Amino acid sequence: MIVVPVTPRPSSRSSQRHARQRIVARIRNGLWQPGREIPPVKTLCRDLGVSHVTLRRALAGLCEEEIVERWNRLYRVKPHETPRNRASIMLVGGGYNPVDFTDVTIPGNDLLLRAFEQERRQRGVNLVLVVLELTSYTFCHGGNKITLDRAFVKRHTILGCILWVQLLTDVPRQHALATLHSLGIPMALLDNSGAFSANPAASARLPVAITSTLTVSGDEAGRYLAGLGHRRVAFVAYRHGPSIWSRNRFAGLKSALDRLAGNAEVRLFSLETDEEFNPKFERFYLDTLVPLLRRMAMESPEPMMRTFADTCERQVTLLRSAMQDTAAGHHLEPLFERILRWRGCTAWVCHNDQLAIDALGYLRNRGIRIPGDLSIMGFDNTAESLNKGCTSYSFNQPAVVRRVVATALGGPRHLLLDAERPEEIPGYVVERETTGRPV
Repeated sequence: MIVVPVTPRPSSRSSQRHARQRIVARIRNGLWQPGREIPPVKTLCRDLGVSHVTLRRALAGLCEEEIVERWNRLYRVKPHETPRNRASIMLVGGGYNPVDFTDVTIPGNDLLLRAFEQERRQRGVNLVLVVLELTSYTFCHGGNKITLDRAFVKRHTILGCILWVQLLTDVPRQHALATLHSLGIPMALLDNSGAFSANPAASARLPVAITSTLTVSGDEAGRYLAGLGHRRVAFVAYRHGPSIWSRNRFAGLKSALDRLAGNAEVRLFSLETDEEFNPKFERFYLDTLVPLLRRMAMESPEPMMRTFADTCERQVTLLRSAMQDTAAGHHLEPLFERILRWRGCTAWVCHNDQLAIDALGYLRNRGIRIPGDLSIMGFDNTAESLNKGCTSYSFNQPAVVRRVVATALGGPRHLLLDAERPEEIPGYVVERETTGRPV
């Protein structure tokens, strides 16, 4: 008699445990993100090699453990919740409505907010976002107006606060600083615009101001290009004068090339005049109506009217910037043609990635080889620069956020005594396919 051994079929309990382990592994590996739907049951059964009954039991167990949850007749990874009993850090910034925290349309701001979220997860703390609404100067949290006082700090177990000074002109900035000082908790300033840190009077005797690199970014770009052998470099901007970013990057670029290569030449090319693209009504609004309203408001004894005056000033700045970035695009070809007439130029440094990508498309359409005939680079290291293979300068937002959070949580601190003291976090050049040695 011959006995044939039979391999026992796995029990439903072991199959269920196996399915659970594989689902949890995919969540932990980041394949399925919190808040995102997981594949349908039919697809999962096929992938995991289990029956519908076994899989549903495994998912039911994961629901009880609050790892996944039912969602629109499917399942999704349970989103992260904010534990109320966990310590928090508070991030305060300006916005033009109670919900929008800051202007994420500015290149790099989305990366900063992403870095804040990653840092708070690593430290195991909550991140409390507070908006200083810039038309009424009221503080808002979760879309609702709040009283920002010590009771609010205690209720949310806030250990320290960070004031993101971008979008905050003098009046709202001083209002925010006075309120935050009264809370009695550690504070740090985050300035990725440079306007606040560059003002000695505003910076005097305030907590440490941490900036992403201003002139250093241009200096690093200059070092990088000098190392490749470039000696004739064009710096390209939409409008150079009104932009502190553009001015600082150009200054750093020119300084580095002058220092490292005695025969180097850096030329500035930009669209500087409003007449190139501003319609008559917009010029009237900017140059006549808003300044008149602001002057009337400043002469009023009412504090709210002075607030209105400051808002008018900020609206002018935002409108000019918006018109610059949208309308200037129609006038780039004459600018690019003017730069091409400079014989011997081997590299273009554009003041941001969007302008670099526009230049890249124009030059390739003209049959110019990149980087064989000309090298191109920008600033901000945006996702678009990665997609287009464009060399760019990264402002190293994760390092900036790590430093500012450590300061807000009571790390090493110092007082700013003059304009030279803000702490700059160095970034780096991300080399891609658009730069090389000059031929």
